[in-house]
Amino acid sequence: MKAPRNQTAEVLFELLKNESINRRSILLECGILNVTARIADLRLRHNLQITCYKIHTKNKHNRLITYGSWSLENKKQGKETYLKINL
Repeated sequence: MKAPRNQTAEVLFELLKNESINRRSILLECGILNVTARIADLRLRHNLQITCYKIHTKNKHNRLITYGSWSLENKKQGKETYLKINL
């Protein structure tokens, strides 16, 4: 596959490459600040099924926090969409 040419394609590329992604991993790997907007684009404009799993953990102050981790359900459909949006 060709290298991603826009942020939406880059998020989809990471979803195809990894089991799941989260806000921190996308910020560090791709420099994308608003990954939730790109996920929404993929869901609404491209009809991809992306599931958000809630991860519960404690922060450095021992407080319970929750964050989301996204996973692409249909990798075949994701690959087809990636080829279309990464022109």
